[in-house]
Amino acid sequence: MTTFQVTDTYDVANLAPERLVFHRATNVLAVLCRESRNILLMDPRSGTAVGNVTGLREGCADMEFSHVASRLLVACAGRQGGIGVINLLALQRIAFASDRGGEGY
Repeated sequence: MTTFQVTDTYDVANLAPERLVFHRATNVLAVLCRESRNILLMDPRSGTAVGNVTGLREGCADMEFSHVASRLLVACAGRQGGIGVINLLALQRIAFASDRGGEGY
């Protein structure tokens, strides 16, 4: 049996990370913190934050990079539901689609 040991740790500014998504081509690690409704973007080599997306809808539970890596798709399972699209180049919200008649992003 092989055991793994921790090689490094990163400070995530007292956020509670629940979902990690890594994009190999851009070397960006996205850290979803559901409780604080934040996504922290990190350089995993240095452990430094390179961006922060705040103000997500309540209940954001999953995320995935788009095929071109400049967009991050965020799925919300909360009462408003929907899928958010975030432009990572500008770190701004593009759209939030929801069929539940919820407010904007």
